[in-house]
Amino acid sequence: MILYFTFNNSVTNPDPIKPNNTGKRFSGVSKVYGIEALNRFQASHIAIIGLGGVGSWVVEGLVRSGIGSITLIDMDHVTESNINRQLQATEDTLGMAKT
Repeated sequence: MILYFTFNNSVTNPDPIKPNNTGKRFSGVSKVYGIEALNRFQASHIAIIGLGGVGSWVVEGLVRSGIGSITLIDMDHVTESNINRQLQATEDTLGMAKT
C-alpha cells in the first residue's frame, strides 16, 4: 500500500494567495524565468518521492518557487538521525510519518 499526502495552498493556508499578491511574492522567480514561466509553475502539479535529506529541501525550493500543487510520497517515519538534515524532522515529529 502506498500512502501519500497532497500539499497545496488550500491545505496549508486557509486564506490562499490572491492573484494580485502573487506578483510580489514570486517577483524574483518572474524576473529570472519570466511571467509566463511563473504562470506555468503555478499551474503545475509535481510529485516528490522521498522526503529525506534531498527531497525535503527540494520540496521547500519548489514551494518557494510558486509551484501550484505538490504530492509528497514517503512511507518512512521521522527518526532522531533525520533531525540534522531533514526539514520536517524535529524532536516534536519523532516517530511520525514523514508525510
